[in-house]
Amino acid sequence: AAAPDSAHHGELAFVKMRYKRRGEDKSVLITTPVDDSNAVATVDAAPQDVRFSVAVAAFGQKLSHVAAVDSYSYQAIAALAAASRGTDAFGYRSDFLSLVRLADGLSQR
Repeated sequence: AAAPDSAHHGELAFVKMRYKRRGEDKSVLITTPVDDSNAVATVDAAPQDVRFSVAVAAFGQKLSHVAAVDSYSYQAIAALAAASRGTDAFGYRSDFLSLVRLADGLSQR
């Protein structure tokens, strides 16, 4: 195996994301390293938006039958989403919660 790059010591991941503002042709690149300073002891200790994002990711993996989330129920996903819904100005988070509950009902048929 190759020796770890010392310039990236302690780095768990490196996130690169591009976006375009409405009406603009050029995209903007955002980059950030993810290291141990970003870690939390439990999901409940994570910021509200991160917890909601975890629920969304878990739901996607559950729908894709990813083995890593086999023991994670739709009820657990719904509970996490509901507890981290926060401000929902346009109702999208509530819509997501409805989708999780619908998938749960369909999975029990």
